[in-house]
Amino acid sequence: MTDPTSVQGTLPGGLLDAFDAYEGALAANDQAALADAFEPGADTLRADGAGLLVGHEAITEFRGRRKSAPARHIEQCHVRVLDPATALIVSVNLPAAGGRGVVTQLWRQNPQDHVWRIASAQVQAPAPIFDTRIWRVVGAPLVASSVDVSAEDEPAAGVAPLLGETVAVKDLFAVAGLRIGAGVPAYLEEQSDQEFNSPAVQALLDGGAAVLGIAQTDEFAYSIAGRNSAYGTPRTVPCPARSPAVRRAGRPPPSHSATPASASAPTRAGRSASRPPIRGSGASARRTAPSAAPTCCPWRPRSTRSVG
Repeated sequence: MTDPTSVQGTLPGGLLDAFDAYEGALAANDQAALADAFEPGADTLRADGAGLLVGHEAITEFRGRRKSAPARHIEQCHVRVLDPATALIVSVNLPAAGGRGVVTQLWRQNPQDHVWRIASAQVQAPAPIFDTRIWRVVGAPLVASSVDVSAEDEPAAGVAPLLGETVAVKDLFAVAGLRIGAGVPAYLEEQSDQEFNSPAVQALLDGGAAVLGIAQTDEFAYSIAGRNSAYGTPRTVPCPARSPAVRRAGRPPPSHSATPASASAPTRAGRSASRPPIRGSGASARRTAPSAAPTCCPWRPRSTRSVG
């Protein structure tokens, strides 16, 4: 059982057992136990950085859409007993991925079955190092330019026109030492590191650019809407209700939104091939003409058409 860091009031029996059971259900992604951990009815609340869920049904649907919860363990647990059947628990957790999270829960004991359940929860996840809806991998840079910037003599005019620029490579093109995920985590897990850069990526490196990171893509690139069920959809700050890839009157959406933590505003993502959401997230994207760069790509979707 969790050893509380601090307690105000008389600790009710069964409360910390219920708290531990909830943490265990999270770790096991036990949907039935997670649903039972929240009070039934339309007044139950759960809030996090993505917004507020109202009602047991909405909370249960959210749980069902999430494949699993990040692994974590409890570092601190502070209990404030409000009355014999009501208590506030504020806990600090340490996710396996790093950082610290804070969860505030209002627990109530049901007078009929005497089971402790969550009436309201506020989840504060650790701030991400970078926005995983936009980037799969980010470096500083991830891949350095092929041009020797340490040389005393600057490159001749026109030799390295992209020197000092950074680019994002869509997760469909080979970058040596990294896997191709094509926007699908299960596919990514089955892949091996690429031995060579794709011609388009190599041309950018030879032109002086550095690869900042690997940009997310729609699953198997079967869309340009910027939506991905596994990694999420980037938020378009000027108009959050719109898809990042929505065009109006033939023009791309505004790009003066918040910049990802690991990217700088001048970043010109997409000189190779970056997906539209980059444009609405603090960086610009360009779709090259077919004749502007080699068209070969090491990843190809399998045909879904039947032959006969």
